[in-house]
Amino acid sequence: MTETLRERRRRLLSEEILEHARLLIGAKGFGAFSMEALATQIGISKPTLYSHFANKDELLLAAITQKMDQMIAFVEDANAHGPLMRLQLAMTELLQRRVEAEGAAMRPWPELMELMCKHPESLERMRRMQQGVTTLVVAGRADGTISTTLPVNAVVRSFFALATSLNRHPADPLEFEAIDDGVDAIVTIFVRGIRSS
Repeated sequence: MTETLRERRRRLLSEEILEHARLLIGAKGFGAFSMEALATQIGISKPTLYSHFANKDELLLAAITQKMDQMIAFVEDANAHGPLMRLQLAMTELLQRRVEAEGAAMRPWPELMELMCKHPESLERMRRMQQGVTTLVVAGRADGTISTTLPVNAVVRSFFALATSLNRHPADPLEFEAIDDGVDAIVTIFVRGIRSS
């Protein structure tokens, strides 16, 4: 079925709203995010914004799940490279998206995780992402590129721990001279740590 011009415009505006929401959260933080500030930033009225997303929670979940769907597709793409390379590329992508979304003020948003854990759609996506990474680790062990001396669950946990390691906490004095150096270093640590010798 062909998309009408009105449907296309609505879809494009929804995508623009989601992108601006992610940027605003990154700049201001989850607690300071408001629908009014978002509408002002985009240059639309609040009623227009609410015609796309009923409330703040719905909008934030849509923004998160859209990015999660892209990462799931990335991890599950069986035509792209071998398992170890796909894990390396997936971690690089996750870290780069974190840098792009939140810039130098990267920090965890516990409220956002709490919101995600309350919704079955988000939980299902988290499970799929974890399952995708687990499948790659198992495949890498089978093809000899990932060490079989490391437990699968430990490798999977390490993947997610390192993929979120750019989160900055208030008491954390460590900074990378350049964020890109941090991304490269983290990915290198992971790959070297799990690669079969």
